[in-house]
Amino acid sequence: MKKYLILACLCLLALAALIVGLFFLQPAASGSVHIRAGDVTDLRSTSTNSMCEVQLFFTGDAAQDAATVRRVQITVAADDLGNNLVPPKQQAQVVRRVPMLSGVRYNDTLEKTVWLQSPARNATLIKIIKGKAELFSPTAANGGRFTIPNVLKDPDEDIENRALAKYGVQVRIFPRGDESQDFTPTDDIDKAFARRMGGRIVNNPNTTQSTIQFYVNDPDHRVISLNFADGGGHLLQVRGSGSSGGGARGGGPPGEFRNFIFASPPPEDAQLVVELAVPKALRTYPFTVENIPLP
Repeated sequence: MKKYLILACLCLLALAALIVGLFFLQPAASGSVHIRAGDVTDLRSTSTNSMCEVQLFFTGDAAQDAATVRRVQITVAADDLGNNLVPPKQQAQVVRRVPMLSGVRYNDTLEKTVWLQSPARNATLIKIIKGKAELFSPTAANGGRFTIPNVLKDPDEDIENRALAKYGVQVRIFPRGDESQDFTPTDDIDKAFARRMGGRIVNNPNTTQSTIQFYVNDPDHRVISLNFADGGGHLLQVRGSGSSGGGARGGGPPGEFRNFIFASPPPEDAQLVVELAVPKALRTYPFTVENIPLP
């Protein structure tokens, strides 16, 4: 009997050692995220779709390493009177920064504004907000950040890139300066661009050598940012930017036209620096925020 007891103890010890070994073989923890609420703005209207804006601030190890908060999904939200505040359209919570300059942080803290349904007028608190936050941490290794060389070489052609193609992202750069004299619209995107320029491709002041105009179609909102750099990888200084929709509702292309105005003409070997929300660059964290005072 004692022999069997010893064998059983040895088996338990071996099993415990195996479990400990497997534990240490697991990847390191992804870090922590702490979320607190900031300002609350109640945007009431006479319609049934009155909304409430809530600032969320993200801190902690994981937030420190992240470039931005790509998406917030609200699963539970209620005021202190028990009214459901979960917004009816979750897609409104998606970050849409295409293709603004990337990596902007304020006071070294990530910030995201989310929308809820308006609380009752006599409510004093948003009692609880629960949900999931998707943080974007791009690197060259995880595929979230990459460069495409010589993007000015073939204007008025879609940029060829495997990662962009995989996620259905279309980017087209239009001719600049003297090159625009030979611009002839060949498809709906070109025609929409010509209409946007008022039919004055050559003489329009936005077609100077210091401006890059381009079109982006990003149906799944994967593009976090697009920037331009010189051949050595140094970002070009941007003086201004603008955008307009492609006019999909009116029969035009579904994407967006943008322009960047640079401090000096971009070099011929300019590169496109892309931040793309690929799965390996994303990490989702559950969160709960409670007892948020109403204004």
